[in-house]
Amino acid sequence: MDDLDRVIESISLPLTLPEAAFLLCGKERRVPDLDLIIHQFPSQLRTYLDPNATASGGGHSTYLLPLMDGRFLKMRIENHAVVELAAISQ
Repeated sequence: MDDLDRVIESISLPLTLPEAAFLLCGKERRVPDLDLIIHQFPSQLRTYLDPNATASGGGHSTYLLPLMDGRFLKMRIENHAVVELAAISQ
């Protein structure tokens, strides 16, 4: 287990997100504000994220955030909370 895995495991899930972390798009569709969501993470985790890369969708309510080591931080959001975090290779 590497340091990143330890940091991820130290985060208590679900991590409830503030209402401001979701932008209203149309009448009901809410789009996550990934920058605001990332800033809810501990600073140790944020240091592993690649600041020059763009997140991509990984399926329904799942996002892949590029990490500095070439892997991705898989993040799944349900009911205004982060319910899954994992470092994955794609």
